[in-house]
Amino acid sequence: MRRILLVLFLVSVMLVASIGTAKAESILFPYIANTTGNLDTIITVINTAGSSVANQLYYQYWTKAAGVTNENVNACNAYSFYRPTTTNDIVTFAAGGNSPLGGGNAMFGDATSYAVGVGAPNFAHGHGSGRFGYLVVALYNAGTTFISAANNQLLDGEASLYDIATGAMWGYRAVPSNVEAAAGTLTTNSYTFRGSVSALSAAVEVPAMPKISVYPPNQFTGRLFVTPLLGASNNMLTDDNKITNVGLIFATGRPGMFDRNEASVDSGGPIAVRCVARIDVTNLVGGAIGPLSSTGMLYTQGGWAYVDLIDSAIVGDAIVYDLKFGNVTGMSGMVNDGKLLLDWAAR
Repeated sequence: MRRILLVLFLVSVMLVASIGTAKAESILFPYIANTTGNLDTIITVINTAGSSVANQLYYQYWTKAAGVTNENVNACNAYSFYRPTTTNDIVTFAAGGNSPLGGGNAMFGDATSYAVGVGAPNFAHGHGSGRFGYLVVALYNAGTTFISAANNQLLDGEASLYDIATGAMWGYRAVPSNVEAAAGTLTTNSYTFRGSVSALSAAVEVPAMPKISVYPPNQFTGRLFVTPLLGASNNMLTDDNKITNVGLIFATGRPGMFDRNEASVDSGGPIAVRCVARIDVTNLVGGAIGPLSSTGMLYTQGGWAYVDLIDSAIVGDAIVYDLKFGNVTGMSGMVNDGKLLLDWAAR
């Protein structure tokens, strides 16, 4: 089993997400959300491709409704368009189209004209409010062909999930696609994102499953954002039928975790995911019963567990974010602590 752990720490209103050099013709923003009236996702895309390589970027959203029955396993809806781009261009926009953040149009006085393509010049996902999902951005030429970058250094980006009401923000760097084709040749790998972590700074390989801390649920909300990478097609542009199961387990693979007295506590079973999901850690532990009762140690102190994809018939590869947030006693304002776990092999 090979697993890779990349950790990004984001605290209070400060975004920490490095912009480095990606060797990619496409980049993935694994989690975007405008699930409430105040929350939206600010996307930034940086393009260093020359005009002879690509004069447009293709944007492919997959989103689903939040707060509905079977949310975790519901299918996503697609929305795509292309926009003009130029060499060394940067564009920033709110994926959910929130009005105080420019309504989905290019932000910060961007002088580039983006008035080409479906719904131009807007960059929002077009599915309205109460949504979450992911976004793929790819090099595009004259609205007719996709471009393979091979080993050229072309696309990079970052995302910031921003709560307008509280000023809280957390974010991450976009994931570059695999680059295995010759220049000008597109393969399935052009729009997959497995194996790409080597292009991200601060990547640390670990020989075992990532471990996550569970902060006291009576003070923090712990949430995993899960985006499967494999399914009927490896191509993240063309289908959302990617599935996995995620769970908190012991090293033996049995569902469970440890409290702060090093005692083992059985947890709930794995939770199924299709396309993308947001999963409360308390639901993985077992909900409000048993170990998470209001008088239990886990509820007031928390603990830790291994996190893994638990699959049988399917090959489970996914990008998993671990976010903790809340208004904590003794701290001013909301506190966010974000980590990105990339786990490429199921047990």
